[in-house]
Amino acid sequence: MMNNKGQIKIQEMAFVLMAIFVFFALVGLMFISYRVSNLREGSEVIKEDATKELLKNIANTPELSWAGCSNCIDLDKAVVLNGNGSSEEQYAGLFGLNYMKIERIYPKREDGECILGAYPRCSELTLVDTKEVKGTSSSAFVALCKWDGELNTEVCELGRVIASGSGLNEN
Repeated sequence: MMNNKGQIKIQEMAFVLMAIFVFFALVGLMFISYRVSNLREGSEVIKEDATKELLKNIANTPELSWAGCSNCIDLDKAVVLNGNGSSEEQYAGLFGLNYMKIERIYPKREDGECILGAYPRCSELTLVDTKEVKGTSSSAFVALCKWDGELNTEVCELGRVIASGSGLNEN
């Protein structure tokens, strides 16, 4: 009889230890899953920031940059580059983009593609469109500057660069 009572206490202790072990294992699993989800969110934020930086760097390329202004696109240069037809292949290869468009946001302009004949009465300029699957596009706000011959001064507007492609997804 004494032996039975001791065995029962040992079994009780074993069950309590197992319950404590299972409890801490579940708490540990919940903590790890919480940390992994935060890590994923942080990773997405870093990718998004890197993508926006790449888009801003596009504005600083010599072919598009406005002299004396950081993150400003020379709209006159962009229209001329788009007009000679060579920019699509150049930018698709240079940045790994399938799609890149510059959109004029403010002041609001007439809808339409910016080509040499319609410029400056237009609202968007598509520099790269390879007609491939574009994936998720990203955008960044930039200043769009041009020379106004009538006012004999530079004029800057609010614009947005929209792009998608493998160059953005690698970041």
